[in-house]
Amino acid sequence: MGIAEKKLSAVDRRDIALSLLPEAKDRGNGRIQALCPFHADKNPSFYYCYDEDWYRCYGCDARGDLCRLFARLHNLNDSDGFVEFSR
Repeated sequence: MGIAEKKLSAVDRRDIALSLLPEAKDRGNGRIQALCPFHADKNPSFYYCYDEDWYRCYGCDARGDLCRLFARLHNLNDSDGFVEFSR
């Protein structure tokens, strides 16, 4: 269980993920679908499950939780990303 799952509601996690992935679509089943921000994705292969706080790209196999997504998108290592995300 990550910090986002412990401290934030599913709605809060969804809202943060949508702000990090501006062209993402909420599929209404507890998941967001988007083009993967980590490779040249042409068809949306990136999913974030805000009910359970995990993401996975089925194209490049990137995986993690919301805190790790935040860190990777801001070019931070996991430790610095955790600190920044917590703020």
